[in-house]
Amino acid sequence: MKTPQIQYSSKDYQTLLADLKQKIPYYLPEWTDHNDSDFGIVLLQLFSHVADILHFYLDRMLNEAFLPTVYGRDNLINLLKLIDYKLAGAVPATVDLTFTLGQTYTSNISIPKGAKCQSVGNEVIYFETEAGLVIPAGQLSGIVGATEGQSGEETLGSSDGTAYQKFAINASPIIDGTLKVFVAGEEWTGVDSLALSEPEAKEYYTQRDADEKITVFFGDDSQGKIPPDGTEITCQYRAGGGVRGNLGPNTITIINSSILHQGMPIAVSVTNNEAASGGADRESAEHAKAQAPLQLRALNRCVTEDDYETLAQGYPGVARAKCAPIEPKSYRAIDLYIVPNGGGLPSESLKSGLQAYLEGKRMVLDLLTVQDAVYVSIDIEGTVYVKTTYVQTVVEKAVREALDNFFAYTSEYVDFGRGIYLSDLYRLLDEIAGVDHVNLGSQMTNVTLQDNEFPKLGTVSLSFSGGA
Repeated sequence: MKTPQIQYSSKDYQTLLADLKQKIPYYLPEWTDHNDSDFGIVLLQLFSHVADILHFYLDRMLNEAFLPTVYGRDNLINLLKLIDYKLAGAVPATVDLTFTLGQTYTSNISIPKGAKCQSVGNEVIYFETEAGLVIPAGQLSGIVGATEGQSGEETLGSSDGTAYQKFAINASPIIDGTLKVFVAGEEWTGVDSLALSEPEAKEYYTQRDADEKITVFFGDDSQGKIPPDGTEITCQYRAGGGVRGNLGPNTITIINSSILHQGMPIAVSVTNNEAASGGADRESAEHAKAQAPLQLRALNRCVTEDDYETLAQGYPGVARAKCAPIEPKSYRAIDLYIVPNGGGLPSESLKSGLQAYLEGKRMVLDLLTVQDAVYVSIDIEGTVYVKTTYVQTVVEKAVREALDNFFAYTSEYVDFGRGIYLSDLYRLLDEIAGVDHVNLGSQMTNVTLQDNEFPKLGTVSLSFSGGA
């Protein structure tokens, strides 16, 4: 009898059990009862069950070693370290706040940096001004940028004088770029790695885990200085971030800080005339898997249009970016158009932050300007015919939700310069359960967009016919 070959592709319960039964005649020809009631078959079934589970975990372990298939966030963090990419934490929204005095004054009125304001409603969202604002004498109002989040501080512990000390920060989530660490009251410098740190360098590095907790790591007096024994280690930070900070216009109306004039509190009101934007939840695994290889290709410098777009889209608060075509000249005037997280127009704080981020990465003769996206409203008009067995109001709700999702700033169907085609709209609406057919208005045609133009949903004038 020919020796049965091993089937290395057999990994699940059924194929493993079938392979084992196939080998019975070769090894034990006297074993002829292969019914499920046979004790030997029961043992083979148990073995196949255990082997199925082991194969599952072996495959999972193998998947965790590769970027496209990694599942665990901790493993993703470690894989991305290999290409010097860090997962972004929650991004705070930014907004321009207008402070208005109750009356004019004969001297300047100062709104301090870090003045705290908050929204109204069930969920209170806090914002802090990014710079001081001076309202000149005789004027009633002024505008200053503000960022979502609350400042805080924490005592991490005391140094024991040993190498490789680490201290966990309890507050979470901490906004990227806002953490400051102090040893005995002296601020130390945060670096990406201690590999190049000198023995006396007062430096540290941080690591964010899958639960958004940050741990501070110190050196060993060879790569980075050890905090002296017994010294107290503290930190300051701003906590917050997320899409919840993308508030609508005129929703930030409460000032929590006292505004003084000649030592006395004065009446000041605040509001946001435009919506807050740029807020985003922590970076998803899907985004990191797509963005990290692109940033590796860009090598942290801007030479081509793709480089500008890639690095801009990796900047916290930016959802979409488009670089205008670069003309080959001795110098290059570059316009970079952006859509912030949450959609709408980016705040001046976001644009200036992105400009500063790209300043050290651009070519010397590049003249970079960060611009608002030019939104083009797409108006939808026509008639939707509903099948008789469906409730018209339910179908109408589904149609409007589908249109909102189609034109969302994160949708795969919209982008800078990407036209809107009637065929896509017909397909979108025809696929909705309960829609019999659609007749869009004769005035509707395919929409062609320029490179700096981004489509958004305008007015929707749809009538619904039929249905229950």
